[in-house]
Amino acid sequence: MRRIVILNKEVALRFQKLGSFGEALAGRILQNAGFTKIRNLNQIRQNFPFADIYAERGKQKYVISVKIRNRYQARTDRLNPRYNLGKNCYELATRAEAELSATPAFLAISLHSDFYSAYFAPLTVLAGSLGIRMTPTSLSRYECLAEDALHGIDASPFKNTYLEAPITNSTKGWEGPERAGDVGLVEGVIARSVLSIRG
Repeated sequence: MRRIVILNKEVALRFQKLGSFGEALAGRILQNAGFTKIRNLNQIRQNFPFADIYAERGKQKYVISVKIRNRYQARTDRLNPRYNLGKNCYELATRAEAELSATPAFLAISLHSDFYSAYFAPLTVLAGSLGIRMTPTSLSRYECLAEDALHGIDASPFKNTYLEAPITNSTKGWEGPERAGDVGLVEGVIARSVLSIRG
């Protein structure tokens, strides 16, 4: 029997905590990679467009979207091959670029139970794609800032776990977070849930 995931406040809070951990970890990653003047933009203004972090390296300024995800998908333990940026990411990136005179970029963090890897690149590398591909071929196009580095925390609270239920007529067409190997749809639903929790 085919089943669907059930998204609730517990899932939304877990996703929010994972994002907060990713932003904190991003600061350390960027500093170790030689970035300076690192600022968490969400502490300056909640829900800053596109970017979570402002940082500089040499003479180059960046507004950086941080995406942290579990390396493997829920239930299947297959590689999570794509981190969604959102359907309006390029419009929002343009706004962030204009506001801070900085180049839009991303930092993708692949989280494992004991370690993490992190990849950085300007947004233009994606050539209009709405997601960051995390397959071995795609990773070769990004700058690796950390590879299987120990994070030193208990990552079990961030692990992908979802309640499930059989598909009914009311849920037909929704196949769960791994449909087409993408968690984008789940992220959109969770983002709305997080906003309702914050409110």
